[in-house]
Amino acid sequence: MPVLLMDAAIASALAPGDTIDVIAQGPTPKVVAANAIVIEAASGGGFTSGGGSAVVLALSREAALTVAGTDAPLTVIRNPDDF
Repeated sequence: MPVLLMDAAIASALAPGDTIDVIAQGPTPKVVAANAIVIEAASGGGFTSGGGSAVVLALSREAALTVAGTDAPLTVIRNPDDF
């Protein structure tokens, strides 16, 4: 599923195979998809779209629906095991 991240620099730090959590930003940040796997993040920070950068993630159906229904800007954190 393509996911639009608000910060291209964060998208550019991702690599295929990374395990990440997708977070809805806001006054109370919330994990909207845990343990997503990066399928594709194009060089230069993903696929540019407007003000953000999209990456392709493998998500469960439930997580994909949650992410798709989120109105807040999205960011990610990498699983510490990927460092």
